[in-house]
Amino acid sequence: MISEESITNPIRVKFSASTFYSYSKLLPLPEKLSANYPNLFFDFDVNDSDDKLLKLKENKTDFIIIPREMVPLELDSKLLKKKRYILVGGSEHKKNLTNLTIIDYSKLDPFTDMFFKKIKIKHNPSKERHYINNTLMIPKLIESNIGVAVLDEDHFKQAKKDHTIFNLYPKKYYEIEWAIAWMPRLEMPEYLKKIVDLF
Repeated sequence: MISEESITNPIRVKFSASTFYSYSKLLPLPEKLSANYPNLFFDFDVNDSDDKLLKLKENKTDFIIIPREMVPLELDSKLLKKKRYILVGGSEHKKNLTNLTIIDYSKLDPFTDMFFKKIKIKHNPSKERHYINNTLMIPKLIESNIGVAVLDEDHFKQAKKDHTIFNLYPKKYYEIEWAIAWMPRLEMPEYLKKIVDLF
């Protein structure tokens, strides 16, 4: 997808990553690279769906950020810092942890049920849920006490500055190691190496 044009011509790099990973890791990239690569432009495909690997294989994106265990052997990749996931609720949930209603990203996202299984907290997976396909909006819903949600710890700490939300099980968490992945290249241009180095 990335052309081999001279650095004097416009060059476009496309990333596919989750909402919060984009907010915390991708948005700073243009500022960090603009001085040395003024003709480098970015397309940020921000979504929390599970189709990133397919997009990479279909040449619709240049880099993806996905869990380490999802990276196939045929891809090049770099391991990133582990992320810790916790269960977050509002003030009412802090008082009562029974019969919780879940706020989830989509009906097709298995992560929340996997989280409950991994940390051994009982819940009813068939109970109706709220859905919102933007993780940055979830803390506001949690604060209103309509449900609980699984957030990564960095997101929680940032959201806690603006919302009254709580880690409902401070001693329980689930860690995932993430990776940035890309299709193998015979020779990687210097600006792409620099992008990878920034992670």
